[in-house]
Order: sequence, then C-alpha cells, then structure tokens
Amino acid sequence: QLNKKLDVIKVKTFDENKSISRELMLIKVKYNRNNRRDIMENCDIMKAQIVDMSKNMMIIQICDVPERIQLFIKMLQS
Repeated sequence: QLNKKLDVIKVKTFDENKSISRELMLIKVKYNRNNRRDIMENCDIMKAQIVDMSKNMMIIQICDVPERIQLFIKMLQS
C-alpha cells in the first residue's frame, strides 16, 4: 500500500465559513437488554449507523460535525 502513495503536490487552506467539515467516528458500546433500545433510538435521532453487533457489544458509526459527535457521545453516556 505504501508504494501506491501519492506525493502531495499542493495544499490549500479553506476558510472555515466557506467550507464544510465532517468527522467520522467509530464508537464501541457495551449494551444489555435494558439499554439496547435507548442506544438504538439515539442512533436514529443522530443519524448514526450500527455497523456491527455481537451478543453484548455494538460498533456505531457517526459522520457529522464535531459538536454533534460530542453531543452523541454524551447521549450514550447518560
């Protein structure tokens, strides 16, 4: 894979007011039958996706602005 790497030719800084910035986060969450539904409802509210689920663990993917990702994390912690 390193052989396929391309050299950086040019870098341009975008004005924060004229660009859209997103972050992608994968979150591993333990769950039980008492909180499973709440976690899934929070995912629906925040447009997050459950990308993997096992007996007591799920991996959630969220792509959004940093402020909404932090809000989602707080929702999961409560």
